[in-house]
Amino acid sequence: MLGTGTADAKKRVRLEKAGKARVVNGHLRIVALTRGTPRKVAFAIDGRSVYVTKSAPYRFRGATGTLNPASLKTGRHRITVRAYFGRKRSVARTVIRVKHKRLRVAGKLSRTTKVVSSLPVETAAGATNAGLGALLASDMNTPSELRPTLTNNWADQPLKRAFPPNPKFGAMTAWGVLDNARSGNPQPNAKVQIASIDTWLFIKSSRAWVRIQAEAGLTDGHFYTNSFDGATLPAQQVVSAYGGAAIGSIPQGFNFHFFPRSGRTAFRAGDIGAMIVMVRARLQPGTYDPARALPAYTLCASADWWVSTNAPWMADYSNNQDAGIGRFKRVDKDMRLYTMSAGDLSTLPPVAIANTEIR
Repeated sequence: MLGTGTADAKKRVRLEKAGKARVVNGHLRIVALTRGTPRKVAFAIDGRSVYVTKSAPYRFRGATGTLNPASLKTGRHRITVRAYFGRKRSVARTVIRVKHKRLRVAGKLSRTTKVVSSLPVETAAGATNAGLGALLASDMNTPSELRPTLTNNWADQPLKRAFPPNPKFGAMTAWGVLDNARSGNPQPNAKVQIASIDTWLFIKSSRAWVRIQAEAGLTDGHFYTNSFDGATLPAQQVVSAYGGAAIGSIPQGFNFHFFPRSGRTAFRAGDIGAMIVMVRARLQPGTYDPARALPAYTLCASADWWVSTNAPWMADYSNNQDAGIGRFKRVDKDMRLYTMSAGDLSTLPPVAIANTEIR
């Protein structure tokens, strides 16, 4: 039975719930509600500790408490929270059921996720959120908020390309750039948490948005020279304690160029009506001094079209071309959304994004 470990009001800790178990869409919100002040609260999934906090509010992985069910395997998953009061502890549990369904869209297998849960869902963007639409427009039309050190012409403002892409292209992948600010970085050894990278395509034949890339773990990437014409360096990225990748200490004269580890995804030429890349990032808590001038990192989102999923890179760019590049924006202490988009955005994908991230 779902949620049997969370309903006991006599316990000193319980999980926030939203009624009985039901089918939900979007990111789940995991919040521990306590009676009294514990010395720490620990969250675990399937018996594996994933996050510990020592200060209220007691939310899974930080500010919003969100869990993306797409990152879990099909099956039952037990969510456990333990609150430690001196030598005693209080425990609450609930179970969610995750089912991934494979769909073939434009000749490529994609995946949708159905979740049965009693946990609340992070209310957010969705297709009706005007804030997301305004952000997409701003990220493709407004000059950079904080300029990077790299020397390309798109360092100062977004780069827009013709859409749809050349029919020779049949694959794509998202990417992004994280860089020190051109004006200097007061705390260059601080780390940035790149929490997720998602790529959505609007398929004209089915009149539906399909998420073709969903990266919630460690990204792939290297340090590239600021002109992208020299040798690369290993980036020394690690798994973030809060989800995604943690990266920092970018060498002078370099930037961090990253992309999903899942690699390129194929699509059917002529069947794409729009595309959106979404990157979520913030300064990683505990890696910088908040009493000093904050670290000055700036980030942009983008994507590349490729002729195929395995075509090699060519110096004349005959096998690939960027699909457009979103504007650079400051990375700050709170989670923020960085986007690149193209095509007909009269409808938007069914995403779950906290309104505080849309800025």
